[in-house]
Amino acid sequence: MGARISHSSWEKLFQLGESQEETDQAYAKMLETAMEIRVELGLTQAMLAEKSGLTSSMISKMESGNNHPTMKTFLKYLRGLEIDWALMQKK
Repeated sequence: MGARISHSSWEKLFQLGESQEETDQAYAKMLETAMEIRVELGLTQAMLAEKSGLTSSMISKMESGNNHPTMKTFLKYLRGLEIDWALMQKK
């Protein structure tokens, strides 16, 4: 099967994005963007697992909203997508 995002993942992202917690909303938006990039690149979760050093299971749990990863794990996910993960700049 090709790269896709499941309906249940979209539902959980929507719910997280509707949270009153600003951090939940930000995480939902970041994950949504990363998942869309994964699909645009034509990467399955298994392919991303190989590139990122994470397991397919971890990626599935992250994308389904069943796991809130550590920052280190999320950065590995982003690196697998070759996303610039520089979040802060010293002024």
